[in-house]
Amino acid sequence: MNKLKAAVIGCGRIGTYTRPELRISLPDGSLPVNHAEAILANEKLQLIALCDINDENMMRASKTYGVAYWFEDISEVLHLKSQALNAYQSEMRKWLHSRSIQAVESLAKWRGASVGCEAASVRIESGFGWRGVAP
Repeated sequence: MNKLKAAVIGCGRIGTYTRPELRISLPDGSLPVNHAEAILANEKLQLIALCDINDENMMRASKTYGVAYWFEDISEVLHLKSQALNAYQSEMRKWLHSRSIQAVESLAKWRGASVGCEAASVRIESGFGWRGVAP
């Protein structure tokens, strides 16, 4: 069965983290208590990516749920990425090619729109290895 790929946007209390004192106070059967747990409990969903403005929250969630991909807000530095690609002009192609500067910018803006910012980049945590999925 093909699973629907899902991401959690916001790795705080509701998204991915339940304080231990809250968890032990809940009666049996009250789980899942956050969005990540709800996604993992659904056999039709696959948690593949995380997004949060707080790197510490994202790292904790990444380790807790085994999610190797997360989105980072690159809105303020997208223009620097584009300038850096100009150094590789011989390797770049014309728009509509995927290796064009416009394609890189468009992908960053699409990813940003997906997670609520102007532009985003996907970061892959190296400690997980290849899981056969990509956001």
